[in-house]
Amino acid sequence: MIELILVFMGTVFVDWLWGVYILHTSKRNVWRASAYATLIAVIGPLLTLTYIKNKYAIIAMALGAFVGTFISVKFGKKND
Repeated sequence: MIELILVFMGTVFVDWLWGVYILHTSKRNVWRASAYATLIAVIGPLLTLTYIKNKYAIIAMALGAFVGTFISVKFGKKND
């Protein structure tokens, strides 16, 4: 169960990272975009290893992706 919670939280975080990465890339902030890309490249595969071992983690990942995107868009609107 703890593994599924960690997958959920990790996916929320990675999805949020993607949103911020896209924002900095579109603004041509080279260093920030590169830093976020590095975090995505490290954390994403770690989550993938969990899906391989536990098929139920896909459900936690899907829920985390929804919440992560929701947070990114919701708070991104306030900062515009």
